[in-house]
Amino acid sequence: MPQPDTKTRNVWILKNNGSTPEQIKAMVDKGRYELDIGPYYGASNPLDFENKREEFISACNKIAQEDRNKSNSKTYFGRQQWDLCWAVKPGDRVVLVDRAGKKWKGSYIVSKGTVVGNYRCEQSDVGFRHTIDVQWDGNFTEIAKESDGFEMNMLMVIDATNDAELLKRIGEAEPISNKKYTPMSKPLKPRPAARFKGPLNIILCGPPGTGKTYNTINKSVALCHSKDDPEWAMPSDDKRDELEREFQNLINEGRIEFVTFHQSYDYADFIQGIRPSLDSGTVTFNHVPGPLKRIADRAAESYDSTTGPKPYVLIIDEINRGNISKVFGELITLVEEDKRGVNGYEGGLSISLLNPNTPGERFHLPPNLYIIGTLNTADRSIQRLDSAMRRRFDFEEVMPNPDKLSANPLLVDFLKTLNNRLRKARPDSGCLVGHAWLMDKNGNGLTIDQDICRALNNKVIPLLREWFWDQSDELREDILNNASQCYNGDDLKKLTESDLKGFLETFKNT
Repeated sequence: MPQPDTKTRNVWILKNNGSTPEQIKAMVDKGRYELDIGPYYGASNPLDFENKREEFISACNKIAQEDRNKSNSKTYFGRQQWDLCWAVKPGDRVVLVDRAGKKWKGSYIVSKGTVVGNYRCEQSDVGFRHTIDVQWDGNFTEIAKESDGFEMNMLMVIDATNDAELLKRIGEAEPISNKKYTPMSKPLKPRPAARFKGPLNIILCGPPGTGKTYNTINKSVALCHSKDDPEWAMPSDDKRDELEREFQNLINEGRIEFVTFHQSYDYADFIQGIRPSLDSGTVTFNHVPGPLKRIADRAAESYDSTTGPKPYVLIIDEINRGNISKVFGELITLVEEDKRGVNGYEGGLSISLLNPNTPGERFHLPPNLYIIGTLNTADRSIQRLDSAMRRRFDFEEVMPNPDKLSANPLLVDFLKTLNNRLRKARPDSGCLVGHAWLMDKNGNGLTIDQDICRALNNKVIPLLREWFWDQSDELREDILNNASQCYNGDDLKKLTESDLKGFLETFKNT
């Protein structure tokens, strides 16, 4: 296994919490550091709380308050126990210190070393439960007075990595030489047996107004229920109200996340970033997970649930409006289906996030997370999809469907003919008109003349003018077929209800 990078390794101060000199010597001689900050920690194994930091800390502090001092409203026991269990990593430097004198006015270094194994919870012959393996640099009697005393505090496990002055005082300011060691990793669970049908990554692409976002609701609900509820496996538009209610229920359950990309969207918004917050008048900075990390964490947790893993869905509307490499960062690698995995299980590829919650934290993209994007093929003015991402997604075309307007046969003919003319005028441009432009909010084709005129005047014709802004003759002759109802001289004019039938007739059966 490669040696740790001394530039990124952390430095921890580990304090004596009341051990006798004989116990300290036994720890150093046996290559360990052991902690036992209270008998109440023997009640449960911290390894059962992976990825549940706040839950573990809260539970430990509550027990500490009840068992030690009911009047003590603020404790640190849970946090230091969590740090020893999950934050101290193989390759980190540790400095073991003891108090100088009975009044705890200072401390001195007992020994220094390099962590060579992950935390384990077991009763040792020294008498403590919480243990990490350390390759100590030397016997404590030889370096006991290497440092001046420094103030003690309540914590027994302290991250000193970013305290330059303290590092200098304890002799850890300069990078240390690498030492050979064999890390002792936690045993991985067997590769998850549950496999989810692909494709895991889908982009619904097509011209504007074809119902791409509309269809993400159908598809995400179907994916979430594909394993356990056949009723939703092929949801139809006849049950649209029920479908949307179920979609909202799944969002509330945390099974679906919905996000829209835009030009200012970035990695910190989408995956994880450091954000300020105001707490009792004090500004603090915290790690805030974005929609991808939130739903990926929930999807991964479902592998350890009693009911087993369930499908989760992330919807990315207008996926090509964001700078893909900027938004996804290193996660572009994990999106690929054969790179998917779950933390703590065999298989899959993991990476270190740009802003990890815990030093050394590794992140997987679980195989039960579907990603559905939408992409407008007609808008060439925005970011084109990164070729690396394009290879990782299946593209499903969502094209204009004039038959959706069957309530008004004139509109069916109009849309078919208009799009045929656009295909001839602009091949491979994606410039087609979708059926949704001519539908009401309930998904039915427009039938009232006033509503049709408004849709044509305010949506369809302005769209055509934008596409043919420098080719007005082509728009007039090839697309609108010299429809007299549209022009007043050389200028386009608003259609009126009296003009409508004659205008639509020019598109009939041509």
